[in-house]
Amino acid sequence: LRQRVIERTEDFQPDVVAAHSLGSLIAYDAFSRPDGAGSIRGRVFLSFGSQIGHRFVRGVFAGQLRPLDAAMWYHLHNPRDPVFTSPLRFSSPNFRQVITRDLDGWDEHAARGYLQHPQTAEHVWKPLASKEFVPNLLQPV
Repeated sequence: LRQRVIERTEDFQPDVVAAHSLGSLIAYDAFSRPDGAGSIRGRVFLSFGSQIGHRFVRGVFAGQLRPLDAAMWYHLHNPRDPVFTSPLRFSSPNFRQVITRDLDGWDEHAARGYLQHPQTAEHVWKPLASKEFVPNLLQPV
């Protein structure tokens, strides 16, 4: 799976890679390894409903999590999500955690609730659509 994520990212050349739940674990695994780090460089990574920071999952990553070499990494976290999600604690200029609690009637783990949350609109979609950010995405990878 890791290799497939890398290949698809390189073939498709997306500006944003969005990964939910188990998909976020697979994508993080792919992009955090030396052979996949270049695939996320210059792109935005959006993780949500993610178990990346959960204490039982961290062991898969040798107990250490580190920021990705992405242009920006947004991590949407809902503290009420029951699917072992976890906040991330990075101090990095290319990382931002966005709290998306109370998904207003949506299942607390549903991708749609995360992506349509007002905090996501304000802290992810709005910056991504700004004049300051868009030119950075258009730089060669």
